[in-house]
Amino acid sequence: MQLNLATYYFNARRFKEANAMLHKMPTDDKLKEIKGKEFSLKKNMIEMIVQFELGKDDIAEKMNKRIIKSNEILWKSPLYSLTWQYMKFVGEIIKDSSIVDSPQFHKRIHEARQNSTIENEDLQAIAFYCWIKSKMTHRDYYEVLLERLNR
Repeated sequence: MQLNLATYYFNARRFKEANAMLHKMPTDDKLKEIKGKEFSLKKNMIEMIVQFELGKDDIAEKMNKRIIKSNEILWKSPLYSLTWQYMKFVGEIIKDSSIVDSPQFHKRIHEARQNSTIENEDLQAIAFYCWIKSKMTHRDYYEVLLERLNR
């Protein structure tokens, strides 16, 4: 429920409240024990994006590196290849947000999506990629997400 509420706050652009809710959640180790590695990974990814949206690029960048390093085993699984690519793309956006306007970046995102089975992915996978698309199109994330889900 806490993660859902944090996601709701994020969708409403209430990033400070999303951040506060995420910080109320149990530690990563406890979350992994209670809910599993995937739940902890998704929570951390949301928190990383919230930090970026709050303008805390340095924290977001550290989180990106930590998430990548702490999930090395997951990245080896084909099931997580799209997530692995996503983490690399977000890392690039965090380092230089102007990259979202680059035709080369757009091409790489398009190719990654073409080579994936995102249509069969869960809602969170679609939602995470909609965040990148919102940055690339300079549109509100929630509008992009609703547009995508209504297709």
